[in-house]
Amino acid sequence: MMLLVWLSGCPCLVTPIRVDEDDEGRTVCARVGATLIVTLGSNASTGYRWELAGMDAAILEHTASTYVPPVIVIPGATGTERWEFTAVAPGTTTLQLAYRRPSEPPATEPADSFQIDVTVISCPF
Repeated sequence: MMLLVWLSGCPCLVTPIRVDEDDEGRTVCARVGATLIVTLGSNASTGYRWELAGMDAAILEHTASTYVPPVIVIPGATGTERWEFTAVAPGTTTLQLAYRRPSEPPATEPADSFQIDVTVISCPF
């Protein structure tokens, strides 16, 4: 079984898996129980924020999201949003986030988007 996990390229690590804008479009692997942390630039002063646009909740569970303001407070400075997910079951899902104003109609195209594929495996140890 360990050989299968190694050959799949998906390590059985429990440590948090951290991704950001540079990981857009990539595939990440996690074991059941691992935490996935997504950090994306965000400017709260514009009214935009990241929102969950899609994922399989049977595979990933959204556990937290917070806005971290910029260190230097200058009008228009960009802070970050930190999203946390827990891998809850084996499988593959596409995690999608959309950057939009909550007050806009749902059909409005987002100003930005972020997407990664997440493969969750169970490990024998």
